[in-house]
Amino acid sequence: MNEHGIDPATSSDSIDVTRRRFLAQAVTLGVTAVAFAGLAAATTEVWEEGDLQCQPPVAPVRPAYDVNDPALFRTFLRLSESLTGIAPLDEHIGHKYLQRFASHPQLTAVLPQLIQAYRAIAPGTTPPPDALVEQRIMQDATLRFGAEQIIFVWYLSAFYLPPPPPKPDPLKPPPPPSGSPPKSVWIYGSPEEYGAGLIWSLIHAHAPMTPGGPPGYWADPPSA
Repeated sequence: MNEHGIDPATSSDSIDVTRRRFLAQAVTLGVTAVAFAGLAAATTEVWEEGDLQCQPPVAPVRPAYDVNDPALFRTFLRLSESLTGIAPLDEHIGHKYLQRFASHPQLTAVLPQLIQAYRAIAPGTTPPPDALVEQRIMQDATLRFGAEQIIFVWYLSAFYLPPPPPKPDPLKPPPPPSGSPPKSVWIYGSPEEYGAGLIWSLIHAHAPMTPGGPPGYWADPPSA
């Protein structure tokens, strides 16, 4: 064991493999979702008026902490870089993801716990070892839940969460309980965030249902 309580036999390579396996599963789910416009539209979280699919599926909440705190954002971005394995991350998009995470009713409470846990293992500016992130965050059920959502939103621009309960219809009797928890759905953000998902550069493609270049770009052969 070293000073962090990590067994040296647990190499960073093994943690990297764990991350890659998790991302492979996440990417498979995410690409499946965005490949079908109906699925992506049905769970979008675009803050616009008009069409039903452009209305948020959950009402945002006011965080019990200052989401505009610069120190909070810096830690959130460093935590995101440790979880995604990519640095530096886009700060503009990072601010948007922090706001979404902090204002989501299923995620707002876990953010301070994640921030506190990360600061405990990375008090300075040096990223902590992957093995330490695995031990202190990914092996804690509550923290892992929040960490997975951070990975999802950076790679796929979406959270993967159970949908909110349907609003009761006074003209219809309530449905009988199913006995099983609702299936999770992809909850997307803005079109800008969708196009900025890390998955697209990872697979060397542009986001589906978005332009891949300037008008007529498709007529030219791809460059080497």
